[in-house]
Amino acid sequence: NATYTAVFGNEVDRYVGGALSDKVNWKIDRTTGTLIISGTGAMPNWAAPAGSENHFDNRPWMPYMTEIQHVVVESGITTIGSFAFCHLDSLISVKIADTVTRINQDGFSYNAALKELYIPASVTSIGQGATYQSNNLKTVYGGWETVAGLLKAIGNTAYNDALKAAEYVSTYVAPEPEPNPDAGITPKEDKITLEEGESGKIEATVIPAFPEDSTDLIFRTDSDCITLNADGTFTAVKAGTATVTITTAAGLTATVTVTVTEKAPVANPDAGITPKEDKITLEEGENGKIEATVIPAFPEDSTDLIFTTDSDCITLNADGTFTAVKAGTATVTITTAAGLSATVTVTVTAADNPPQTGDNAVYATIAVCVASLALVALVLKKRSRI
Repeated sequence: NATYTAVFGNEVDRYVGGALSDKVNWKIDRTTGTLIISGTGAMPNWAAPAGSENHFDNRPWMPYMTEIQHVVVESGITTIGSFAFCHLDSLISVKIADTVTRINQDGFSYNAALKELYIPASVTSIGQGATYQSNNLKTVYGGWETVAGLLKAIGNTAYNDALKAAEYVSTYVAPEPEPNPDAGITPKEDKITLEEGESGKIEATVIPAFPEDSTDLIFRTDSDCITLNADGTFTAVKAGTATVTITTAAGLTATVTVTVTEKAPVANPDAGITPKEDKITLEEGENGKIEATVIPAFPEDSTDLIFTTDSDCITLNADGTFTAVKAGTATVTITTAAGLSATVTVTVTAADNPPQTGDNAVYATIAVCVASLALVALVLKKRSRI
């Protein structure tokens, strides 16, 4: 009586079941509350005496007895065992295949909610108390031409008053099934956000309205910002928003919103400013130029250089050219609008013959003129002597 479970959708355990014998199996469809007996041959019998090894409390579906609303005995089964389906408080209907010839003692006893029972004409023996205390049984369906065959099968067995009192209908008309009120598609995520170039998958759990409904998912998108595959996998192509509609062939539907954002740029790890010379030395009055190579962090960044100095020992121009004005040291900072930065140290030394400026230049000029005049007078004096 080992049990098994079958995964339904992504998360829901739809079926639970196992073996009753080497030829007979049981299974419960938990979405419809249907207990299904399949295989070939006779079902095992259970007993009523308390403490017996095969007491009906040991039936493998007892943990699910409150879920069982319908019993279906499929073709191939020949005998319904004693106490097989007794004390199922939620049981409403039973349908038995026309390979069954015998219903043993108390097969459907103590089922207060049981209203409909389908017994085929193949049944020739119904045991004592088969429907005992199933007093709400109203309709018995069967394949016989008259009720005589069924009444003969019941015979004089005791405790079958409910079965004898029911209304007999020769043709079974299956009632319209009720859709599962929990039917629907539940996406694992109803909103997904990723960057261009990334991949994802839309997953969802399906609860069908009816057991026979397909649970296969169909995916559609209203946007070309993603490429969507039949299995729900997708790739983000470009920035935008896509509504992915998930459906089943039976008409269930749900939506997922996929938002694709622009891919965040990655900064160039080699970005920076590299001066041609990081130290420059010249004399007062000389000119120079600061040059540098720029590798931007991002392609769109400006590579224009901005030069600033912290000293008046040089005069610095916007293009990086400069003039050494007086002895001293200047730190020239080179930057870009994007924030890259580097520095160059400029050292100005005193000139060997510094140029004269201001009053000193005037005095020097006068001295030169006086010296020139003295030289001229000397030359004239020597000539007069000759």
